[in-house]
Amino acid sequence: MTLARSVTMREILIFVVLLTTMGCAPVSPNRFAVKEPMPERLPVRLEVDAKSFAMNTGAHRLGEEVAAELAQSWARMHPGDKIDTAAVIRSNVYADPRQNKEMMAYLQSELERNAVDPTADGAGVAVCRLMYRDSHRGARSWFFFFSSIGTLFVPTLLGYPIGSTTTDLELELAIRDNTGAPVAAYKASGTGTGYSAMYWGYSMRDASLPYAYGAAPRASYLEALRVAVRSLIEQLQRDSGAIRSRLTG
Repeated sequence: MTLARSVTMREILIFVVLLTTMGCAPVSPNRFAVKEPMPERLPVRLEVDAKSFAMNTGAHRLGEEVAAELAQSWARMHPGDKIDTAAVIRSNVYADPRQNKEMMAYLQSELERNAVDPTADGAGVAVCRLMYRDSHRGARSWFFFFSSIGTLFVPTLLGYPIGSTTTDLELELAIRDNTGAPVAAYKASGTGTGYSAMYWGYSMRDASLPYAYGAAPRASYLEALRVAVRSLIEQLQRDSGAIRSRLTG
């Protein structure tokens, strides 16, 4: 009797998890579009610094530290076994080439649509760098998770979050004229949270991609970029006249 009940409960939990994943909204960069274009975009071409994305701080270092701890724990529990620490790191760090490519494309698209005009007679170049990024699941995410377990996932079926991921980042946009002389430089911070929930939220992960590159983490990253891009646009709009004068002076 107990075995039958245990199997039934397991099947229920599996069903709820699958249903939650299937019921989540897809992530599309278009959902995070910045719709506040400058009246007249700046006549500069845009370069998104790929190296700054590949070497972004915070979450990448955290991932390596966590991977090293996992490898050490495994070695203690299984003496004599060999573990591919590099593989563990690759499966746990937040910085993934596919993720960087997607976010760089989003950044290029939004800044060109709203702030810079690469088709105009170029008077300079604007270089955008990712100065810092940290993606994490805080206490609130674990509260969502354990409270869902404690209620047998019933609220989850009604749209209650099962977890969340928050991303904090900082962008820098440096403008130079065609001689390479600096014209202006701006920094902008952004914070975004992606919730794992049915109907209105996102899935926690994608089985085909590394851990923490699921829909909810991607959504938090895109939202943080959207907030930072809006801040950059506001600063560029405020100094638009001075920037044009220095570019053409």
